[in-house]
Amino acid sequence: MSTIDTLFPFGFLGIWIPQAFWAVLSFAAWRYSIASRRELASLPQPKEWPMLSVLIPAYNEGLVIEDTLRAMAAQDYPAHRYEVVLINDGSKDDTL
Repeated sequence: MSTIDTLFPFGFLGIWIPQAFWAVLSFAAWRYSIASRRELASLPQPKEWPMLSVLIPAYNEGLVIEDTLRAMAAQDYPAHRYEVVLINDGSKDDTL
């Protein structure tokens, strides 16, 4: 029996055992996502959402601040129940 014949099973298992692990993990995540979606749908909706204040400190965020504010505006939280306060911390770029 040659060295290749001896090492082949270890190489084979070394490749397929991690693949099987990730397949099982992916399946479990998929099942969890379905269960959590059902649980979220069964939760009672509050009569009145609490008021939130979202503070966004920004220092030299000129490149991404618009995307950040658009993401905040796209939230599914009722728009009249939260405020966004952008704090410009002395930026030296076009954040303002």
